[in-house]
Amino acid sequence: MEVLETRGIRPQTPYDLRSPWGDNRIPSTKALAGQEFVLTSDDGGTFTMTLSEDELAWQGPQDAAGVTASYDAVESRPGIYFIDFAHDDPDRITSVVLNLGTGGAIVIRHTIVRGTARADLRQELYPCVIGSDGTAPALTTELVGKRAYAEYADGHAVEHVYFNPRRIVWQGLGRFEYSGSECDVSTLWKVDEQLYLLTWVEEWQAVGAALLLDYQAMRNVGVLYGLDDTGHVHTLCGARLKLLSEMDYPPGYEPGGVARTN
Repeated sequence: MEVLETRGIRPQTPYDLRSPWGDNRIPSTKALAGQEFVLTSDDGGTFTMTLSEDELAWQGPQDAAGVTASYDAVESRPGIYFIDFAHDDPDRITSVVLNLGTGGAIVIRHTIVRGTARADLRQELYPCVIGSDGTAPALTTELVGKRAYAEYADGHAVEHVYFNPRRIVWQGLGRFEYSGSECDVSTLWKVDEQLYLLTWVEEWQAVGAALLLDYQAMRNVGVLYGLDDTGHVHTLCGARLKLLSEMDYPPGYEPGGVARTN
């Protein structure tokens, strides 16, 4: 289990978290309708997910009463899915990555935590196996040192620099009017070859993201979620990717968390 939380605050004019993030998103699918999945996490917890054409039934260790909700699913690659659904509580959503080929999955619980002074966002990440067999995704350093951008709509893009295994640097490009760039706490998981799950929470507001990055097909798909100055954010997103450069660190000077070559 991994946990990310909002760490600080930098009050600035917010950028638009509601559009245009989905113009280049892969179309949704109903291919999982009629199937049930039992996911066992690294801490022994069990999540059960049953899908129909329009709804998903979910049962997990933190959901004693169960959840029934509409859902969105995207097939990023054959047999690999990004699934997103909301709970009755508007301060919670869940995202799930399924890799039916490896029998691995990741459950991401996004929760807005309301304090006396401000709200924070908490991400809980559970690497899982599907059923009783499979290989759970693991944290990876494979993208560290790479620089890329994701174009979500015509003229609207976000640059990513995978700074180290626990930090991503990003900024808006083109017609996005960002209040500034950020270096945010993050996690990066290997789901398949050249396919990664990236999650992060922002430093200055209760907003985060989960993105399934396909550096083979050069696409991503995911969700932005949290609470900004205008209210709840729950935005499905997707982009075309372009790799801009890659840093080749001198031996012995790799970022912290990356295995040294000497």
